[in-house]
Amino acid sequence: MTGCDVGPDGHFLCRYLRDTYDRADYITLRVPWRDTAPHITRCKWEAAGEAERYRYYLEGTCMEWFLKYLEMGKKTLLEADTGTTRTP
Repeated sequence: MTGCDVGPDGHFLCRYLRDTYDRADYITLRVPWRDTAPHITRCKWEAAGEAERYRYYLEGTCMEWFLKYLEMGKKTLLEADTGTTRTP
């Protein structure tokens, strides 16, 4: 799971990447490493430039999509007719 949080003024509050295996967190960026497997993965990602690519994605594409869909949702909510139901 990847994601980002943004403050009301548009600046980044949090960026994260979490991989889960068998319902347990396997690796989470920005959390201290607790096991050798995630540490090895982190080192490989950093050596291969993956960590930088994820950072670019979270700060760039993720943020653009987040703001785009936030605006689309806001527009939809403002246009919504409260208190009435519609049938197809």
